Amino acid sequence: MADRRLAAGLTRAELARVVATLSPLLVGAQVQKARQPRQTALVLECRAPGKSLAVLFSVHAKFPRLVPLRNSLSENITAGPFCMLVRKRLVGGRIIELAIDPADRIATLSVNQLDEDGAEAVWTLVAELIGPKGNLLLLDPTGRVVEALLPKRLASRRLSPGDLYEPPPRPATNANEDRGLSVDELADQIERAERQFEFEASVARLAGVLARERKRLRKYLEKQRGEFANLPHAETLTRQAETLLAYLHLAKKGQTNVSLPNLYEADGAALVVPLDPAKSPKENAEAMFKTARRSRRKGEGLRARIAEMEAQEQKLTAIAAEIERATDLAGMARVEERMRAGGIKLAEERERQPAKAEKAKKSGAQPFVAADGAHIFVGRNARENEELTFHVARGNDYWLHTEGAAGSHVIIKLPPNGELSSETLLDAASLAVLHSSIKSAGGGSVIYTRCKNVRRPKNAPTGQVYAGSTRSIFIRLDEQRLARLYASRE
Repeated sequence: MADRRLAAGLTRAELARVVATLSPLLVGAQVQKARQPRQTALVLECRAPGKSLAVLFSVHAKFPRLVPLRNSLSENITAGPFCMLVRKRLVGGRIIELAIDPADRIATLSVNQLDEDGAEAVWTLVAELIGPKGNLLLLDPTGRVVEALLPKRLASRRLSPGDLYEPPPRPATNANEDRGLSVDELADQIERAERQFEFEASVARLAGVLARERKRLRKYLEKQRGEFANLPHAETLTRQAETLLAYLHLAKKGQTNVSLPNLYEADGAALVVPLDPAKSPKENAEAMFKTARRSRRKGEGLRARIAEMEAQEQKLTAIAAEIERATDLAGMARVEERMRAGGIKLAEERERQPAKAEKAKKSGAQPFVAADGAHIFVGRNARENEELTFHVARGNDYWLHTEGAAGSHVIIKLPPNGELSSETLLDAASLAVLHSSIKSAGGGSVIYTRCKNVRRPKNAPTGQVYAGSTRSIFIRLDEQRLARLYASRE
């Protein structure tokens, strides 16, 4: 069982002891291989006279370490740009120094390598083993950053490739405890702790994805089963229609129902057939046949979808059981592969949905800033009107449009719990008039309401909407107001 006390990786005292142990073994050794077993780790395989040694540099957020690698890590990911550069600049060179920062958990490995002109040059691998902000960096002979293993962490420090290397800020306190384990014991214990941590994280991540997928599936199944249960009964409609056709002379237009002899019962019991009084008996029979055919077709489709979803539900249940049985990362890797094969998108594979502000920018709508800082968007055509009203705006934002005249949809985007001020309303109403067919009149009536009250009628053309709970305001165009609004455009 991994020692949970090692959850922070190596302390500085332990790192100093590891460096002191490895330095005599590595100085003078040749770097023979570089590989990347994990996203946050690099392995250098070195050869000294009569001895080979592999060294693991890991900048895992919880388990940063520099340790000798006794058992080769089986996993290998595709080498990224950093690993490729390390291969180019360090492999084949000889290690001249392994050192540690006197005040922090930062180790440096200096390698003497021939450059393109055949001249000797010293390249440096910097291992910042400082937790969540740690990184591996490759420095050129002038001390400039060439590349980082984790570029985002580098950017957070406002460092870029080509900049002179600057160490991260010194911690206020630096744990200097030495837990007394040997270097090999430290390596083994922290490796087991990291694997256990990653296993538990993988279980939580995949179980969460699976739970969301099962919830979505159950909701969909419930909806499909409800639709199937509410379908008109095709057999009953067909019998009613056939009976009505057999006894057309007993039914008349205007009736809401008619009682007829039942063709399908030997005792001749009456069959009550509901009718549409606006249709003739024959038209009622034809409508029943049509509804029955439609119900059969829809029912067949629903049955197929329900069967497909029930089979998928069984697969998800089997995967959930497999997650419970898994005991290591290899088992979770198999579960993950099975989920992908089943078409389940994992969290990192889901396409990021653009935020409302990004959608507003991408829509091409013209943004203005009102007097109180609220953002006002104006659609320039039917497509933009549709995008603004139904995809950019939130329910409590405000929608404006000229009353009884063609024009743009205008949206006032309010901050959470924000209130609509009278000046912002006047600003937005002015823009609604300006971007409408009554612009030349110099003013007009503008309706406004919350966006949640705006609906698109069925089969209506793009941009055409129905707005409920509206209020109106009469506005005259003010040149100074419009000048201020246009000056505020982003």
